[in-house]
Amino acid sequence: MKQFKKDKQGTASPRKMCIAVLLLLILMSMSLSACSSSSKDTNNASGPAVELDTEANYVKTYLDALCKQDYEPYAKAYDASLNEVKEDVPEYIKGIIESEFTYIPSDTMITAFAKTLQKLFGKCRYTVSPSVQNEDGSYSIPVSIEKFSVFKTSLEKAEKDYDAWKKQQSDDMDADAMTDKYYEFITKYCEEELKNPKYEDAATITVTLSISEEDENVYEYGDEDINSLLYGLIDLSAWDELVDENEEEAE
Repeated sequence: MKQFKKDKQGTASPRKMCIAVLLLLILMSMSLSACSSSSKDTNNASGPAVELDTEANYVKTYLDALCKQDYEPYAKAYDASLNEVKEDVPEYIKGIIESEFTYIPSDTMITAFAKTLQKLFGKCRYTVSPSVQNEDGSYSIPVSIEKFSVFKTSLEKAEKDYDAWKKQQSDDMDADAMTDKYYEFITKYCEEELKNPKYEDAATITVTLSISEEDENVYEYGDEDINSLLYGLIDLSAWDELVDENEEEAE
């Protein structure tokens, strides 16, 4: 359900839909647990080729499916149907919009913007390193990421265009239509950023795989690991900063 508030001029403004990312992961039909097996893979995301162990390969194939639309290695690593993965990843990206973005547009706009978000993920830079086994039997997998800084600039520019456009509209304009219009401006500037992407200095995010309590042959991600990867790849935090700034201005 979309929620809105009235701003100082009495015009409806979209508000954030609060959906826990953990709930998103549970709802996704694309499995995020992985069957334990012995295999090797070459990590060529960036830098020199590195032979990866099974645990590190699980993380790499997830990132490659999300960012490069390289679905076959993911399907093999996670023992999933290739056709199911091809269907699930686009839906997963839509779910990211619904759970992590400040303003939630119509279903039609979510589908359209998901294509832009897929392009943004396609520009992400990451390198997965071999895992290290911990004393408790879990595995730590370091992922070096140069965060793609796209939303801070895009949102700032979109806000200016949106505010100028909103002043020309009636006070009773449909809030959903207003949100979709806002996304049109965001899409415009995201597409511009794609032409000359900017990255932050490389930082390492450590992902943990643990043995499932239900099946000792299955590994599972830590609760926050997928969220950390998403926020590490792209500056999704810019959406949270935006709503904080808007709330401060409204006070």
